[in-house]
Amino acid sequence: MRTLSLVITIALFYLAIWFTPVTAAEYPNRTIVVICPWAAGGGTDRVARFLADQLQRELGLPVVVQNQTGGSGASGHAAGARARPDGYTITMGTFELSTMRAMGISDLTYRDFQPLMQVNADPAAILVRSDASWQSLADLLSELRTRSGKVKMSGTSAGGAWDLARAGLFLHAKLPIDSVVWVPSQGSAPSLVELLGGHVDAVCCSIPEAQSQLDSGQIRVLHVMTRQSPMDGASWEAVGWRGLFLPLGTPDDVRAKLLSTIYRIVRSPAYAEFMATNGFGIAIRSGDDFTAFLEEQEQRWQPVVTAAGYAPVGGRPRVVTTSDPGPWFFPAALAGCLVVGCGIVIGRHVWPQNRSQPSGDVAAPLRSWRGFWCEPGQVSIVLMLGWLVIYLVAMPWLGFFVSTQIFASTLMVRLGQPWWRAVLLAAAMLLAVYALFVWQFRVVLPTSPWWNL
Repeated sequence: MRTLSLVITIALFYLAIWFTPVTAAEYPNRTIVVICPWAAGGGTDRVARFLADQLQRELGLPVVVQNQTGGSGASGHAAGARARPDGYTITMGTFELSTMRAMGISDLTYRDFQPLMQVNADPAAILVRSDASWQSLADLLSELRTRSGKVKMSGTSAGGAWDLARAGLFLHAKLPIDSVVWVPSQGSAPSLVELLGGHVDAVCCSIPEAQSQLDSGQIRVLHVMTRQSPMDGASWEAVGWRGLFLPLGTPDDVRAKLLSTIYRIVRSPAYAEFMATNGFGIAIRSGDDFTAFLEEQEQRWQPVVTAAGYAPVGGRPRVVTTSDPGPWFFPAALAGCLVVGCGIVIGRHVWPQNRSQPSGDVAAPLRSWRGFWCEPGQVSIVLMLGWLVIYLVAMPWLGFFVSTQIFASTLMVRLGQPWWRAVLLAAAMLLAVYALFVWQFRVVLPTSPWWNL
């Protein structure tokens, strides 16, 4: 009876939370997450963390940056697009959002978001170690024509912003795309480490991303891809941009509050100082201007993607990416295992009884089923199945970790474990889930509208 009372109490707790209204007028009242699709330490991460810190100061609530790398930027962007449209998840979108659909690595485009504001734009640059033999871009291109495929270059994932920037440069110089060996990475920060370690010969990224190495004299700029840097009487321009995006369906008043807050930040002396110190270019667009810019970028890079060989062939992408199964993968798997387990328990009870009945007894299966459910011990199966329904219904409101902790602990108590051991075992299981699925596989789990757990 005590266990049954515990189940009823927690179920009522779930229902009370379920029917508690959450209105847009309360926004914001909890932690806001800024998703960064690229590795910590890179330019995108640094801009995202500065904006998150300033948002936290403005709103008086925690704002955290979550690095979700993988899939040539697709994993992080997808997580942002799938997030609950309540204003508590903001995506730091990057150049790759203009190209990933053309490349076949994702169906995502800027149309899958509510564009909020562009905050930055930086031209691509080619950087080499200080002791490199090339003194100009012409020197590098000349060597590539004679030693094609011998030089290693990095800067981002295959087909990322800086890979396409150098591909466009090569096309403009009438040089084969595969004149260099492109070494994919999770962003500019790890690429620069590889450059300094002698594992690659050149890096294509923006100058601000390599500012510390430039200041220390470890590397130097070979070429900047702007209209002011002519090559053979012409110029090739490639700009990497960054902007903030919200999920589709975010309420207008929530979007308006975020927009006005971010406007105050990007117009502040602190933002200007941060961008100048790091060498980042300031480019502010919102509303129709930002949407028009995104459309222009999408059209501009389509020919480069095709010429570089990154466009899908036969409906299959050329770029191999990490597939995110979505936030409901693990809960659905857990629920499926529970249903299968209950089925096995029932089957093991019913099947032996049916085999012991005369072959002509057609009512035997029905009697077996009735007998099974009439046995006092089988009420556990009913409670487990009912508890499963409550668990799945409550998860969107409590989040995966809180709801699973309560669900797993209660089941373990029901199965005879002391409550303290049940709580510890459930916590250990959740720690293992986090380490494997969230940290290692970058699987996004359902979050609560109150806490980002």
